[in-house]
Amino acid sequence: MADKSPRVPNFDKLDLNLLRVFDLIMREGNLTRAGKRLGRKPPAMSQLLGRLRRELGDPLFESSGRNMIPTRRANEIAPCIRAALEEVRIGLTRPRSFDPGSAQRTFAIDIPAGGDYVIAPLLIEHAQKHAPGVSFRISNDRASILRQELRSGETDLAIDYEEVEDGDIRHKLLYNDPFVVIARRGHPEIARQGGLTPELFNRIGHVAVGWTRTRGESPVDVRLAKFGIKRQPKAYVPTIGAIPGIVARTDLVAMLSVRVARHMEKHWAIESYTAPFEISPVPLHLVWHMRFDSDPAHMWLRTALEDVVERI
Repeated sequence: MADKSPRVPNFDKLDLNLLRVFDLIMREGNLTRAGKRLGRKPPAMSQLLGRLRRELGDPLFESSGRNMIPTRRANEIAPCIRAALEEVRIGLTRPRSFDPGSAQRTFAIDIPAGGDYVIAPLLIEHAQKHAPGVSFRISNDRASILRQELRSGETDLAIDYEEVEDGDIRHKLLYNDPFVVIARRGHPEIARQGGLTPELFNRIGHVAVGWTRTRGESPVDVRLAKFGIKRQPKAYVPTIGAIPGIVARTDLVAMLSVRVARHMEKHWAIESYTAPFEISPVPLHLVWHMRFDSDPAHMWLRTALEDVVERI
């Protein structure tokens, strides 16, 4: 029976320019658009793709109308090829130093569950004062492929609630604050009880973030479950940015880190209460790929984020 495993290419003879062709077709999903980015016409792109197919022993892409659909093998090798190309790009273009006052650079940052509501304004304010040429692309939808995004360079830096144990991924604790419960000022039930009791916490309606980092329960609910406590959510929202407005206008309460709650109290008619039981904090970490360890611009970004978080 013939061996169906993919042929291993002779790397010493492989034209590395073909990897750029492969990456652009993967990105664009269309041979013509990929060719425009390379300055090549469709017939030339077809020839290059044909050479790449022969070198790698796989069709790599199948035509579907105007789209190029990657094969299983193409999807397998795409992350490492993209990461390698990004390493070369960074190595060739990275400045030896970073002058915030004159630098021109865009950083891609991933922040979960709407943490950008608190962090982004302070970070952008900091950049406008100290690095006016720096811009940001902030997202919160890359959780399922976070490590891949960091390795490929699609994401420069992430903020996450979990330590990342992979050997090439770095992390640093940003903060590890206790939880408090926020409610509108003069909340009638809390006032009648003379404070927030465990019984009232269990009975009262909550607003909570619909967790997007995983398919399971949020880190808050996991910690509450250890005490046999289950919140009574009356509303789930996609990000924490929606929480203070709801709490300020209703009798619902929410559980947040003390740092975030303190920030919200400055802008909304809400107040914080100590949780009626001990619950371990949810730590927040900076997460990045090891290749940026000594990158001057990336070091500036990490320091800037630590500075603004400290001021929350």
